[in-house]
Amino acid sequence: MKKAYLSFDIGGTFLKYGLISGDGYLLEESKVMTSPTWEGLVESLRAVIENGDYEILGVGISCPGTVDVETGIVYEGGMLPYLDKVSIKQFIEEEFGYECFVTNDGKAAISAEKWQGNLIDISNASVIVLGSGVAGALLINGNLVEGAHFKAGEYSFVSDFNSEGLSEYDLIGMKGSAVMFIRKCAEVLALDDLHDGEKVFEVIKSGDNAEINKLFDAYCQSIAHLIMNTQAILDLEKVVIGGGISKQGYLIDNIDKQYKLMKRQIPLYQEKFKDLEISACKFGNSANLIGAVYPFFKSKILVA
Repeated sequence: MKKAYLSFDIGGTFLKYGLISGDGYLLEESKVMTSPTWEGLVESLRAVIENGDYEILGVGISCPGTVDVETGIVYEGGMLPYLDKVSIKQFIEEEFGYECFVTNDGKAAISAEKWQGNLIDISNASVIVLGSGVAGALLINGNLVEGAHFKAGEYSFVSDFNSEGLSEYDLIGMKGSAVMFIRKCAEVLALDDLHDGEKVFEVIKSGDNAEINKLFDAYCQSIAHLIMNTQAILDLEKVVIGGGISKQGYLIDNIDKQYKLMKRQIPLYQEKFKDLEISACKFGNSANLIGAVYPFFKSKILVA
């Protein structure tokens, strides 16, 4: 029976889970739909924890919302409000008897990339995770920034003002939601599956649908705008993009293109700031799974 850390990434759409080896490598992963209730989520967690053919060394969990990393209590819960004020750490440890760490999803992703991925030698950077909302995290002088209330990097709440006022639909969490973007495109294309990102990107790459092209450019511009503002405040070296949609190289290329176009429209900005590097996370949609178990390695709670 193999020994491994069990990792969960609780997303607004999918609950992903994977096995991480004792030396930090992702061995396998799978996913199910995320339950809309806490009770349903518990049953999903139980099914994986109790029925696997492996010896669990510890449990790491990545989830949306503000996470107190000391207590494991989640606040707000992002797209999953039923997580509000729940200590998943306490639940896992008391219910199943395994050591558990809980990490915000964006911070899990940047931990994975700094640990083993595309930020190994980078001191000032950000990760932007495009999923149901827009998660994020920051590295400053090589250190993960938690913030005064564990909220640093909550990109979903960055606002994009307009002349008619401001509403929740002007938040990056709405404009930058990969799930909502794919849904909008799928509706335009009259697809049966509103989550069919592969088909949507086939159309995007063909360049034959003007309405889809317009939606795609607007989506990439919203992320590029976020990157520009973050660079202006923090003087970053690099931004890495995560989430399932990040495997689409065409997306990364267009975000980079829109960033450079927007930057050059403002000569003063162009003069003051060098182009920063924009790339996909090395681990793509698996970054959260790897980063969720990083605290075991960071604190040297290693089991042979």
